[in-house]
Parts: sequence; C-alpha cells; structure tokens
Amino acid sequence: AIIKHGKSEYILHDIYLPEYMTYADKLKISLEIRSYNPNTDIVTKNSCTKWFDCDKMKDKMALRRPQANDYYFIGDHRRKKVSRYMIDEKIPRQYRNRIFVFAEGENVLYIVGGRAGNGCYVDESSKNILVINIMKM
Repeated sequence: AIIKHGKSEYILHDIYLPEYMTYADKLKISLEIRSYNPNTDIVTKNSCTKWFDCDKMKDKMALRRPQANDYYFIGDHRRKKVSRYMIDEKIPRQYRNRIFVFAEGENVLYIVGGRAGNGCYVDESSKNILVINIMKM
C-alpha cells in the first residue's frame, strides 16, 4: 500500500509486534498527514504512536513486509539492517515474516510495533507531519 495525503486506515492481519513480543491476528493502523506547529503541538512519545517529518521524506512511503536489503538509520548517519534488528531483538524465526514496515525504498522509517528509524524525526523546523497510530483489535 502507498501512503496518501490526508487520513487513511488500514487493517493488517497476521502480524508480529516486536516491542510487545506478541502476535496479533488483527491490527488497525491509522495515518494522518497534517501541518505541525512546534509551539502548540506536542509530539507523543509512546510505542503506539509515531510522528514523522513529511518534508524529510525523499520518496513515497509504502506499508509492506521487510525485504532483504532493508535498513533503518540509528544515530545521525549509521545504518542498521532490519534483518540484524530481528536477530538482535531475538524475534523468533517463525514470526520474522509476519512483521510490517513503513519504508521509502529500502530505507525503513518504522518497524510496526517496534523501532522507528532516525531519518525523519519531527523537530522545530518540521511543517508537515505524518502521525501513525497502531491499535490491536
């Protein structure tokens, strides 16, 4: 699925949530692209809601399963392969193909229910943001 402007909702089936170390039969993901004011908007920091700066995105973002060469940014410019993340987080092999990611090409911005990459964090200069909210059903 390619992410569009405005509000969207997706229902995912058969998904593993790494941060919770749990499997979900059904997961609802809501997306909203909106303007951001750093003086009045407070970035929510929890495992169910992630905020991203749309203006830092270089390509269209897609919701999909991880692929072999996928990576995410840690720190300022270091990259880590998603496959290495799965090993480091001790995600059981039988669940590794049940993970979803939001990615621009091979650059993963968010492992659903897990790690968000540093590439598109919201900061004082952000104007347009993407808010991703996940909810187990």
